[in-house]
Amino acid sequence: MNEYTLESARADIQALNQERIALLNRTMATEALMKALLAQLDLDVLEVLEERYDTRVIAAMQQLSPELQREHLWVHYLEKIQEVIALRRQTPR
Repeated sequence: MNEYTLESARADIQALNQERIALLNRTMATEALMKALLAQLDLDVLEVLEERYDTRVIAAMQQLSPELQREHLWVHYLEKIQEVIALRRQTPR
């Protein structure tokens, strides 16, 4: 059996870091896309989306084991939807 070396550990850490960077970039691109899409929706559609998103989040989180769930991270997108709704109510089209 091969010995796990410090060099191997460094390579594994570097690979994990590259995966983390890729995931961060994908997440930021998804958020940009979501903001662009939300800006195109009418207020009534946004309000329905807000309700349905909450239901979908609960269903999606149930696919993860409890120790992997980070509910505070899922709320981020709901907050963005609510921000757009609040802005739209202040300045109707």
